[in-house]
Amino acid sequence: MKKNYLNKNTSFFKVNAPFIYETIKDNKSLYSNVKISKINQNPLNFIIQNTHSHCYLNSLQHMDMQMKKRINQIDDDVELLIVFGFECGYFSEKILSERPLVRHIIIIEPCLQLFRQVIENRDITGIFKKDISITIVLNQDRHVASQFVSHLISQNRQMKIQYLAHTTYLTIFEDYYEDFMKHTRNLISSRMVNLTTNSETLHRYAINVMKNQKCNYLEAELIFKELKKLNCPAIIVSAGPSLNKNMNQLLEYKSKAFIVAVGTAIRILHENGIEPHLRVAMDGFPSETIFKDIDTERIPLLYSEKIHWEVLENYKGPKYRMIHDVDYLSQYFCPNEYICQMRTRSGYSVANTTHDLLSQIGFKNIILMGQDLCYTKDKLYADGALENQTLNFSENIYSKEQNIYGEEVYTSVGFVSMRSLFEVTIQEYPETKVINATEGGISIYGAENMTLTEATANLEKVEYLSQIENHVNNEQENIKNKSNISNYIKFFRELELIFLINNQRIDYLKSVSEYVDEKLIAVNIHDFQSFENKLHSFNEEMNSIDLYKVVINPSLSGMISNLYDFYSYNGVVSKKKIESLYNSVLAETTEIQRFAFLLNELKGELENIK
Repeated sequence: MKKNYLNKNTSFFKVNAPFIYETIKDNKSLYSNVKISKINQNPLNFIIQNTHSHCYLNSLQHMDMQMKKRINQIDDDVELLIVFGFECGYFSEKILSERPLVRHIIIIEPCLQLFRQVIENRDITGIFKKDISITIVLNQDRHVASQFVSHLISQNRQMKIQYLAHTTYLTIFEDYYEDFMKHTRNLISSRMVNLTTNSETLHRYAINVMKNQKCNYLEAELIFKELKKLNCPAIIVSAGPSLNKNMNQLLEYKSKAFIVAVGTAIRILHENGIEPHLRVAMDGFPSETIFKDIDTERIPLLYSEKIHWEVLENYKGPKYRMIHDVDYLSQYFCPNEYICQMRTRSGYSVANTTHDLLSQIGFKNIILMGQDLCYTKDKLYADGALENQTLNFSENIYSKEQNIYGEEVYTSVGFVSMRSLFEVTIQEYPETKVINATEGGISIYGAENMTLTEATANLEKVEYLSQIENHVNNEQENIKNKSNISNYIKFFRELELIFLINNQRIDYLKSVSEYVDEKLIAVNIHDFQSFENKLHSFNEEMNSIDLYKVVINPSLSGMISNLYDFYSYNGVVSKKKIESLYNSVLAETTEIQRFAFLLNELKGELENIK
């Protein structure tokens, strides 16, 4: 019988959940020190034991009462339930029968050997045959699990969501659970920071990209191609306070490592007489004019077109334009021959993007400096920054963490978001070793903490570094204006089309507004489908226009998703259902109109480009 259960369950997973099937076959448990002993077959139960605790998986004599108590912890209107611990599958069955509104269950199961024992001793396939989505995150690293869960939550923000943990799992897998929850909260906060940042900076970035169209540039691919020839570490220098400890050592490594200054560190290194091989900047606000009164002739600048327009206007040295994954306007204007250029990931900081970029290029060793991700000694920047503002840590925007020395420091959601993205990139590029030589600040999971002296021990001189500088100087002859007149003409034409279609949609919404507000009493399926089909036809027209498809829609997607969540109604077809759709589309149409008006105001920046 035991073999029959195993065969039935694994055959089911092989067809319906191949990842679980492969995980079961792999048989490399995260917790090899956890011992599982079966104590009962019906109902199935085990003793779980690690080095410091041993527990019954479920109650020996009061399992029904235990299940009822756990079910009562679930709110009646919960739609997405995240459960820590599969146990024997009994609780999942109880949820299906007692909480019919639950539409999706995510089960985090860290113990592979327990799950295997369960599928050897009972048939659990019936759980997955109900009209409900059940996902088991089996035997996955806690950070991988948290990334999956945070992504799913961000995609289902309109749902009522609840967490629930099995008591035995909290005892045996306490370290996993605490780390998983902390990382999940951080990632969700990061996603919210990203949405907020997109909303706040969208118009500012559009202004900068349009104004930067007239600037001369070199394609970033030219320098990327040269960097791929290097066989040395890259050092990313950020502006955190701990940079004071070791920045002067950089003078020793100019011929041994590729040194990149990012953001505010550009000014700090300049003030301390240190020249990096490359500067990277991309922030779109006036504070990014950190180049004021510093030498801009000798050192090349790698930039995104979202950078504040005054920077490019006044920078005298070589300027390499890169395109981010979210630089939608830049992608639209990009000449066709560069459409396949390597895309860099836009991060929460310039250092995030630079880390992703250097990992893509193929650097085997990346060293981080000045990456405190907290307020070391109550400061934001190292000495040499234009401003080091006074901070009020009594405000709720700050939280406490321990730094690498075990000392209590203040950090923020923004810093935690940056750390999370570093950790994601480290996992995505396992062939790249990342060393955190900040010598302070909070830890980054996956990056080894070292002093800069330790991180650079045994480095040898790399002749090609000086050749890269010569190559950059020679490339000055190839500077070009990226004038792409045909794309600018296309922009003017398509912007007019967007106004035409959006105004037609506004007129249609006005024509049905009285019907929605006052006259609609009884609604049938036909009413709703007709309304929905008409709105869908407007969307199809919009999506046939590249300016909308490539620029406006992805630029506004986060904001519009939030608006649809705000007005959402998931009930049956009714007046409320039509009102929900009407208000959502009206809000979307308004945002499209606002953004189109901005682009229309800025089109003069393109009219005089030859």
